[in-house]
Amino acid sequence: MRLSLTIGFLSIVISLIVGLTAGSISGYLGGFIDAVIMRLVDIFLAFPYVLGSIALMVIIGSGFLNVIVAIAAFMWASFARLYRSSVLEIKEAEFIQAAKLSGANNRYIIIRHILPNTIGPIVVYASVSIGIAILGEAVLSFIQIGLQPPTPSLGLMLSDALQYIENAPWLMLFPGLFLFSIVLCFVLVGEGLRDALDPKHYVT
Repeated sequence: MRLSLTIGFLSIVISLIVGLTAGSISGYLGGFIDAVIMRLVDIFLAFPYVLGSIALMVIIGSGFLNVIVAIAAFMWASFARLYRSSVLEIKEAEFIQAAKLSGANNRYIIIRHILPNTIGPIVVYASVSIGIAILGEAVLSFIQIGLQPPTPSLGLMLSDALQYIENAPWLMLFPGLFLFSIVLCFVLVGEGLRDALDPKHYVT
């Protein structure tokens, strides 16, 4: 569980950094830069992240860091597209125009004004994505291209127990229940954050 959580958190942190950077540049600057970044995003979104991660793991090899890189490489694009839409909604607001007229540079405006006012949906999506990343690590380890023995992993436990499914099904049951529970927990956290960060939730 410890390694699964670590991989989930680190892969989403990397995805966030890359996705927020690409999304903010694309949405704020627009034009040719926006078109190039969004076409790159479309390319990555064309591949289901699990299949893309499997293909990348075959190329770069197994290992702890490689699993993180493989998962993050195909999840950043979703963050970039989501954040770009939030930036497009707010970049023409009056307080953004006032910051431009005051002489603030683009980096200051993005970090100081746009990011704090658009981070809500990203936080919610990131919480849910941690569970998705943990599930992705389990899939990679289950098919023997992720973490390798003797490294502990829920995916490896499920893979090892597969041969005993008829005589000892509980060997697959409990790792499966743990995996299901942790993914469900992050989904529920995301639902709670969505309600907490949605101003309409407090309107009576």
